[in-house]
Amino acid sequence: MKFRLLMMSSLVLVASCTGRPLAEIECQTMTDKETEFAASRMPTQDRDSFKEWVSRDQDAYIAQCVAGKTYSRRDYKCAIRAEDMDALGKCIKAASDRINKNH
Repeated sequence: MKFRLLMMSSLVLVASCTGRPLAEIECQTMTDKETEFAASRMPTQDRDSFKEWVSRDQDAYIAQCVAGKTYSRRDYKCAIRAEDMDALGKCIKAASDRINKNH
């Protein structure tokens, strides 16, 4: 009986951890990584103005993220583990495909 209760408690804990939205700092990290990735694909002379343009709406992007409307915990873990821009791009593409599929 105790084992069954322990297992059920563990399953609830795991489900709640993986499904919860990202914290503000995690969303900030994701937004920064996405901006860096996009900027890395642009001509050098356009990067600073692009980053400035993105930063104007950054609070709105972070609010959507914290509300669970954009990045998931899986997206965050993928981006954090990405060792280069190509790997990060794959994480961002997977997140984008998932978001577009759900909307």
